[in-house]
Amino acid sequence: AKKPEPRLRTKWDTEELWLRREFTIPDSGVEAPRLLVRTDAAFEAYVNGVLAASTDMNRSGYYGYTLPPDAVAALKPGR
Repeated sequence: AKKPEPRLRTKWDTEELWLRREFTIPDSGVEAPRLLVRTDAAFEAYVNGVLAASTDMNRSGYYGYTLPPDAVAALKPGR
């Protein structure tokens, strides 16, 4: 059976869409962090101002990205 698509919660009626998400990193840190992106267009994702992942391809679906070392370094324990 086909898995149902999640309900989209962000209205997108412009050429660009800017989203901000907050998350918490435990004091022990995280091992091999990855970014999971659901997209149907090109995107750029940043972690605390550092480019973490991007693509200029227009493709649809979920894609996992390994964070580059400078993006991993930008992850700090806490909120």
